[in-house]
Amino acid sequence: MLPTHLSFNTYETNNINRNETDNIALGLPSNQIVDIRLGNDKLFFGTSGGLGYLDLDGSYFFKSFMNDSLPYGSNPSVVTKQLEDSYIVVASGGQSIDIASETYPSGTGIGYSLNNGESWHYKNQPVDPIPDGNSKYQIMSWGGQDLNQLAVTTQINNITYDLAIIGDYIYSASWAGGIRRFKFQNIELGLPDDDLNPWESIPLPMDNQSILNCGFIDIQEYELNPNDPINGGSHNHKGFSVFSHNDSTIWVGTAGGINKGIIDQNTNCIDWEHFNSLNHGFSGNWVIGFNYQIDKNRIWAITWSTGGIERNALSYTDDDGITWNVPYQLEELNIKFYNIYILNSTIYASSEEGLWKSNDGENWVLFPNIVGSDGQQILSQIVYSSIISDEINETLWVGTPDGVAKTENSGLDWTIYRYIGEEIYKDQYNLIESFYVYPNPTSGYARFAFENYTSNSKLDIFNFSMEKVIGLKNPILFENDIYNNTGEFFWDCKNSYGHKVANGVYFCRLKNDNTTKWTKLMVID
Repeated sequence: MLPTHLSFNTYETNNINRNETDNIALGLPSNQIVDIRLGNDKLFFGTSGGLGYLDLDGSYFFKSFMNDSLPYGSNPSVVTKQLEDSYIVVASGGQSIDIASETYPSGTGIGYSLNNGESWHYKNQPVDPIPDGNSKYQIMSWGGQDLNQLAVTTQINNITYDLAIIGDYIYSASWAGGIRRFKFQNIELGLPDDDLNPWESIPLPMDNQSILNCGFIDIQEYELNPNDPINGGSHNHKGFSVFSHNDSTIWVGTAGGINKGIIDQNTNCIDWEHFNSLNHGFSGNWVIGFNYQIDKNRIWAITWSTGGIERNALSYTDDDGITWNVPYQLEELNIKFYNIYILNSTIYASSEEGLWKSNDGENWVLFPNIVGSDGQQILSQIVYSSIISDEINETLWVGTPDGVAKTENSGLDWTIYRYIGEEIYKDQYNLIESFYVYPNPTSGYARFAFENYTSNSKLDIFNFSMEKVIGLKNPILFENDIYNNTGEFFWDCKNSYGHKVANGVYFCRLKNDNTTKWTKLMVID
């Protein structure tokens, strides 16, 4: 099983009887910013706690959607696309599930809006019915042929890491759920969404196949199976990314390479070419993202190593995938990238070591650590996403595990925004928490936010044996107009002797005058 690069909030889900609501909360739902996308005069923020947004009117009041038609939990992916006079916005959902002392990611569906976030529709995570009898397989129809498909009957490891809007379809890349799509354009007819536009599985080439053409598949040999090869499956059926820049060509990244598809505009069937790193030159076979550079007609891919001689880097092709190149500097770095944003000839690459910038694709510069003009700092070097919202003023936004930052002068000056939401935090049931810790899990630091700030507030942290690790006093007051009675403790994950604490669960007790509150924190290094 391949690892994932995000942690997810754990929620209990119930996808039954979802009703449209219009609840909006002030503040972002989480300070772990996973994805940032531009809509019509809005920025949309996919976070580890749900979907937020900012109206680009200069007010800088962040808001969170508290909408029952959005998926529960975290947002591994958010995409936007202009549709005539509005924008479609799509967000996927994920959570962590504990089974037999192991933690697994699980999908919670997607939410999509056809009017720039004014109203939302919900779509269940694609799960197949349990086949009749003892069979693990079901029959799927594709290109006039009936193909064998392993039935994916669970949301566990079936989580949508990437989305694309192509023509009249929303496509999802959902790991064990593979590549799927549904038609969103007919939703306004008023019929049940799942009945009118069900999820459709998209067959990809098997690991040993270089092409897969509609109507010409060897039905005796082919099966769509996202298991490991040792169990009869194909790494190339594990979908991690999906992208298109022209509605006729689709790019899919898997745990087994890169797939370029040509979409038949009459039938919407797809002919595929399958590329691997050994034969085509990209750095690694685990492909988690794409983008398009219009001035060079170039496709960029985020290519991670699956082992051996493979490397973590970015790769690009100028000939539609036949040959790929890897910038030497990035290949030598061998670090994981998470997102790539391109504006004209300038490329921004978000990575585990920060934000990189290039004007030619070969020479890259790392932005310095983000420090705000008020002395605040982004304490994590990880950057998950970036985007420019205003080309004239060159307004660059950066999403991190420790908040969102903005610069208008290429990083010389930064403004850092951190919000926990209205009344500290609200979960999907609209329940209020007045004591909240993030990031959780953490590998190096944690922030504890709480209401009713007083000078007597103190925080005690205990290990799993309830032995006191450290006591903290003198919290910081949030200096903003929204949370003027909200405090924060900062912990560097060290004990009272200055030594790094061991991995594990820690119990955190806040005493605030006559009140006591508890929360838990997971430390993972």
